[in-house]
Amino acid sequence: MRHRGFPPGEYRHTAPMSTPWVRELRRLHQENFFDWSDHLRDLNRRLNLVGRDEFTVPNAGLPPSWFVGDVEALQPGQWVLVISLNQGPFSEATEVSRRKQRDSIEKDWNYWRSLNRDDWYPRFYRPMVRLASAALGEQIPHEEEPDFATTRMVFVELCPYGSGQFTFGGEPLMRLAAEDPGFQAVARVRHILVQEAHPALVMVNGTAAITTIRSLERGQLTVEEHPPYESISRPGKILRHWEGHYGSPATSVPVLGFPFLRKPQTHNSYAEIAQLGAYGRALIRRE
Repeated sequence: MRHRGFPPGEYRHTAPMSTPWVRELRRLHQENFFDWSDHLRDLNRRLNLVGRDEFTVPNAGLPPSWFVGDVEALQPGQWVLVISLNQGPFSEATEVSRRKQRDSIEKDWNYWRSLNRDDWYPRFYRPMVRLASAALGEQIPHEEEPDFATTRMVFVELCPYGSGQFTFGGEPLMRLAAEDPGFQAVARVRHILVQEAHPALVMVNGTAAITTIRSLERGQLTVEEHPPYESISRPGKILRHWEGHYGSPATSVPVLGFPFLRKPQTHNSYAEIAQLGAYGRALIRRE
């Protein structure tokens, strides 16, 4: 059942925030709640990023998004972490209302926790919910998808800044990841979620994200391409994905990587997404 009763930006979970890793996430969130405009201006100038390559944040004068999902509601082994490359630009049409919902540390924390419940975007999140729920061995009705995406999934980015396209890579990306405070903060968030919050599965969204996380997490992530296989719903169509593990030997989490979903040459139909979810389910069961 979906939770109701809190207006957008005011969602709260009733569980006490006594978990050390949640407190650490809150500390990172509070520490980085400041105007990032000067930093982004200098960074874009230094890297010569213009047009669709330019790095942005959801609201000028406010910090990047470090995560999306109710980190206070997560239960160990019962949720899925989704890692993508970076966010697309946020809509200018919602700039004013979004700013009002983010204009304090507490409101900003709650905004990202409850975003999928308050402002559901099915085009991106529905396929992810279908895949994650299949991997967990559950079937989620349409009306419960926003709640599942909020309380059973967390979405993070490898790059904390949004852009219209991402063509930055190689040694410059590695240097940026090592030196930039935004990359360092989002990496810390990612590591806390993998190593201390105990997801059942890590899903890496997109081939570019797979390539990038391999570079950024050398020694922490091992992932190999699974042998190609035929689509369950379209005979002759060949599908591909990656499997591996993320984290230290003591906190290793299975990884399922895949090209963007819902594309003609990828896992497009929901039968194909369920087919991919079965591979995720097998990875979880092996642990």
